[in-house]
Parts: sequence; structure tokens; C-alpha cells
Amino acid sequence: EGLPPALIHRLTADHTISRRKEPSRACLHKPITLQEFEQNLGRKARYNRRWALRKLSDLGAVEFRLHRHCEDVAALVDDFLALERSGWKGPGGSAMVYEDGDVRFLHQVSRHFNTLEGLYYVELLLDGQLIGVSIAHTQGSTLFAFKITYDEKFARYAPGVLVTIETLRQFIGEPHLTLAHSGADAESWVDRYFTDSHELYSFCIPTRRPLARAFAWVLKSFGRLRRLEASGRSATRQ
Repeated sequence: EGLPPALIHRLTADHTISRRKEPSRACLHKPITLQEFEQNLGRKARYNRRWALRKLSDLGAVEFRLHRHCEDVAALVDDFLALERSGWKGPGGSAMVYEDGDVRFLHQVSRHFNTLEGLYYVELLLDGQLIGVSIAHTQGSTLFAFKITYDEKFARYAPGVLVTIETLRQFIGEPHLTLAHSGADAESWVDRYFTDSHELYSFCIPTRRPLARAFAWVLKSFGRLRRLEASGRSATRQ
């Protein structure tokens, strides 16, 4: 992302590198206002959200919590894993908690982003009880959505959708964030909320060819520059 199209065309035209198009991913670009976002949801989605929040409010106090930095991030992850296991993924054996490697991975990633103040965990609570979680992380000016889970006893109120919408509402309110990646195919259910799409490509770079090696060096340098730019923005905010 961000590399000159002419450079990509030049290198792929003479087969210096090969390129394969991947399925497009749903995303949301700024600038977009909260009013525009809600308008784009459509009448039915707006009604369903209002209805779900109203019905949940009849059952107890409804609260959304956004975690950008957490003193006990391990507890935050454990709560997510327990909630995911309590749903349909538990009996099916596909919950992350059943794979030690997945558990270690989620804890490691969460600690890393917590240190960088890059957590973006949105929780939905009913009378203090966790009923929905959206896990995302921020890097530079981009938000990367990762996983959602919810308490299936409240499935009729679509808590997974509620935390997804709330994540994007919070994203729109963050001046330094400009792009939200869903991580899902552009034709999946999330495209109702992540209303843009983003093309992805895989590159195969033969490292023995000088021009290809130069391109690989450019990619690495470009990545380093973007990380430095993101670090600069973070320091400015602090």
C-alpha cells in the first residue's frame, strides 16, 4: 500500500517479480463523519441497532468500554477466551482456548500492543456482565479488526454486531486513525459496516535477480519509514 503503481507495473511487466491478486478485504476509509457512517448503515441496520440497545436496556444497564491501554491485559484476554468458549465454538472445539499456541499468540500480541497503546478492545456489558467483545489493534494510522465473540444467551440482540458498530464509531472519533481493516472478504457480512474495499496482492520476489533484490530493499525501507512516521505521530499525541 502506498507504493507507486508505475513501479509495480514496471516490475511485474517484465516478470522481475510475480504478483497474485488476493480476495479484496472490506475496510472503512476516512474522512467520514459519524452521521455519514450511520446513514450508510441503512434504515434496517439503524433500526436493528436501536431496537437491540433498547431491549438490552430493559434487562439492565448497558455499557460499552473501549480499552486502549490496560493494567491487566492478561485478564482482558482471558475474559475474551472464556466468552468465546462459552458459545458455539466451545462444543465444536474451534475456540482459541483449545490450542495452546493460539492462546500464547493472543496473549503475546495483546501485551505487545498494550505496551504501544495500540489496543482497541471494545466490550459490551449488561449490568457489568460481559456479553460481547471486539478485538482490534492499531498500528500507525490504521485499525486492524481481529476477532469478535459474544454470549449466545443474548444472540437475538446481536451483541457481535453491536460491538462491531461501536468499534467503528470509536474509530471515526479518533483523529489520527484514517483506515479500518476488517480482515474479512469484501463480500462477507461485515461489508454492511466496513463499506469500502481494499485490494490485496501477494508478491513472489526471486532474490537472485538484482532488480528484484532492489525492490525487496525498497519494500523493507518503505516499511521502516512508515513505522518511524507512526512513532512520530504517537510521540506527538503524547
